[in-house]
Amino acid sequence: MSKKEVSFLKEMDPKVLDQWYLWAKIRLDKPKKLANLPHLMKFHESLKKISKKHKVYFLFADLIKAKFLNNTLMYRGGSPNYTHFKITPGGEYILYNPKYHLWRNQEIDPNIIEKYLSFKNNRYAQPNKTIDLPEHYNLFALQLTSRKFGAYDLPLGKMEIEKDDPRYSPNGTFFGELGLKGIELTEHNIMPRDEWATRDAIRHAKETKTYTIFKAHPVTSSPNTKTWDNFLKEGIINEYCIFVDGHECNVDYLIEHADKVYSADSAVSFSAMLKGKPTATYYNTDMSEIIPTIKTSDELENIEVVSREDVARFLSWYYHKLCFDIEQEDYEDKIERMVIRFKNGERTEELFA
Repeated sequence: MSKKEVSFLKEMDPKVLDQWYLWAKIRLDKPKKLANLPHLMKFHESLKKISKKHKVYFLFADLIKAKFLNNTLMYRGGSPNYTHFKITPGGEYILYNPKYHLWRNQEIDPNIIEKYLSFKNNRYAQPNKTIDLPEHYNLFALQLTSRKFGAYDLPLGKMEIEKDDPRYSPNGTFFGELGLKGIELTEHNIMPRDEWATRDAIRHAKETKTYTIFKAHPVTSSPNTKTWDNFLKEGIINEYCIFVDGHECNVDYLIEHADKVYSADSAVSFSAMLKGKPTATYYNTDMSEIIPTIKTSDELENIEVVSREDVARFLSWYYHKLCFDIEQEDYEDKIERMVIRFKNGERTEELFA
């Protein structure tokens, strides 16, 4: 998006704009994310037509915080391809993973893995650079933000977090390293969940003497760098932690040479799965259907490569059943068919089986 377009967006009156304006407004300082705006606008215009025709409402999940209505359709741009939108009842497979395992009965598309590898899986342009790497290392996708309880964080019942889980807290936020050590949990221990996961990865690198590359997100390099500087001042960074700026090296290069890949909930895990790497996330995502979630990085030793057959079966379901690819000519017809079935009382387990 050009500077002129960004300037125009700043001057527009939000009272007369659609939901995409609100999405764009909070991303004015992230031009790489704003590049997805035309896709969002195209999809939203399609939903407006279908909404009017079938008298059904759609809620944009990026603008909803912890409000899950089973009788409401929610939508969001896809991951790792933004053009692969998802629409589901109550935000299932968007805001959390219900773990129905519907993909297990999917017929395999023999070309699906190659298809996904050929897609521009990384939404944001990455530099074609390489750096000197240790012979063996884990890769942690760094995505530090200031959020404590945002659109991705759900009521504990949905996340299936038990009280002995170090991520547990009674009010739906996440506690930090102090909770891991068994110290009484108080509001003073609360920290953003991405930071908690990062601190746990730093701890693991030191305790196991495992080189770990902390690759910053290309869109949020500045806050990542600032927080990393704070870690340095605290003295928790050790010789096994290697920080890589978001624009310093291509993440695909790092994935290919890593022993294992993990993150709080980054789509980097999707790419790692495609490339046959053991991968995991700390938090429940749509990928948790096939990629394991971990409570702490101590569980990394137990994660394994997902079999190629399972990857192919999952991706076949994910693309053909769950996603609406707006680059396909019939995507509006596909949405309409789903909406009609939804109005007839079908829910996630029937809609995407």
